Amino acid sequence: MSVHPPGTVLLAMYGQGKTRGRAAVLGISACTSQNAAAIACGEKILPDYLWHDLRRRYQELRQDGIQGHLSHLNLAFVRRFEMKIPSLDEQRRIVEILSAIDAKIDAERRRLAALEDLYRTLLHGLMTGALRVDDPAVARETAQLSLPANPVE
Repeated sequence: MSVHPPGTVLLAMYGQGKTRGRAAVLGISACTSQNAAAIACGEKILPDYLWHDLRRRYQELRQDGIQGHLSHLNLAFVRRFEMKIPSLDEQRRIVEILSAIDAKIDAERRRLAALEDLYRTLLHGLMTGALRVDDPAVARETAQLSLPANPVE
């Protein structure tokens, strides 16, 4: 069993759900099973650039892999996979742009999850009478929201 260094790109080779075709970049040294291909990028390609490209091609990887009772990818398929490799400077800029957008998407997902939690909490509290519309906790939690004028006065 070999140990893969940080920066190695892993590609899930098996999985019937969303797993097969998913990629990740190792942040630490790690061993893997035969269920993942370990891709060492070398000097011409940045690991994060390869990771973004594999994310883009997720459906293609899943569809073009070996289909059957246990659908999977194999190393021969992965080795034949072609991709455009721009200069390292362009790769860095592409990674910066995509990573910034990814971070914004993550922040929006967290914001949406917090808003959904607030909705569920207030839905339960207001509909069961545990909270009242004039409760300071309701005012505090909804202060940042654009709410209609209070008709209950």
